[in-house]
Amino acid sequence: MLPPDLSKIDFLSGSLGYAIKRAQVRSYEMLFEIYADKQLTPARMTALCLIGRQPGMSQSALAEILQINRASVIKIVNYLVQAGYVICLENQADKRSHALEVTEEGYRKLCALVERTQTFESRIARSMTKRERDTLLRLLEKVAT
Repeated sequence: MLPPDLSKIDFLSGSLGYAIKRAQVRSYEMLFEIYADKQLTPARMTALCLIGRQPGMSQSALAEILQINRASVIKIVNYLVQAGYVICLENQADKRSHALEVTEEGYRKLCALVERTQTFESRIARSMTKRERDTLLRLLEKVAT
């Protein structure tokens, strides 16, 4: 059997998807190192931030923004409630759903996260100029939409 032409079986070189995945893995490594809280996952941090910025939002609205299913959003909300960061109130506009609000403890956690996020952002962009960082951010937004 002849050895294969290796160039014909390489789908990683020049792959945008693979480069994004590698960047994600590296950024998650740094994220967990800086935040030092493995229980507060990126999805949970994002949900806490969104609820803090939009008090009274429903679980359905949170699921839509996060682009996840109802079962997944319930797990996230349950964690945030059990951690004491979020409370579920009766939604006056729709009695079938809950209005989510951040607690005082949740706001303290958000403030701590903002401080750590500044460190995280500096670290992941340390080898880029501001212009490169801005360009990358703009391009990633294009990929994400």
